Amino acid sequence: MRQATHNSILSEYDIELIRSRRRTLSLEVGIKGIRVRAPMRLPSSEIESFVRSKVDWLNKQLAQQPPALANLELKDGDTLFWRGEPLILTTACQSGSVEVRTVEGGNQLFVPFRKSQLPSRETVRRKIIAWYKTQARNELEQQVKQLIAIMEPDALAPDLKVREYKRRWGSCSADGSLSFNWRIIQAPVEILRYVVVHELAHRQEFNHSKKFWSIVTVFNAQWREHQAWLNRHGHELYRF
Repeated sequence: MRQATHNSILSEYDIELIRSRRRTLSLEVGIKGIRVRAPMRLPSSEIESFVRSKVDWLNKQLAQQPPALANLELKDGDTLFWRGEPLILTTACQSGSVEVRTVEGGNQLFVPFRKSQLPSRETVRRKIIAWYKTQARNELEQQVKQLIAIMEPDALAPDLKVREYKRRWGSCSADGSLSFNWRIIQAPVEILRYVVVHELAHRQEFNHSKKFWSIVTVFNAQWREHQAWLNRHGHELYRF
């Protein structure tokens, strides 16, 4: 359960408070922002005291975060990424087919569009996102199908949704259905696969306990490296 809060230290650092059935407090800093995870009924005063005791550590972590990158203008020649590989953007206003597609041996993303009341950049942005969502769904469905056959041999592939998330790469609901951030299709395939393993592991262990990470380790022994990649480069996937 997510909870908005106006406690001074939490609002000062724009910290997201997440309450759950866990027994301990934790503080996280990464591409998802700053989060404090707390037991469901723990008084807010104790949570704030905990965060205040970690201010020096928090400031150090924030200083180590990569600098924000300027948003892409989405003009011809801009570099996008798909499955970890660069794509050079080319756009064209035309009256014919406006299907987004890769060309030039798959190294170029061609985005044709028709004039509308929207600014050209917004039209191009929407078409690129729609293309990415389609690509993400295809890749994620394939990965989920492959991995669930290994992780849960007797289970059917769960419902899967591709969404726009601001601070997360995926989620697993209480009924076992999965949701993923479409932006993960920009990352290398091994990173996307780690995210899938992570969410599928939640179908067996609905927390981040040692047991949960032991499940992840069985099916993705390099998860620490993959998680570190997301912490270092995740912000690069939010440039438009």
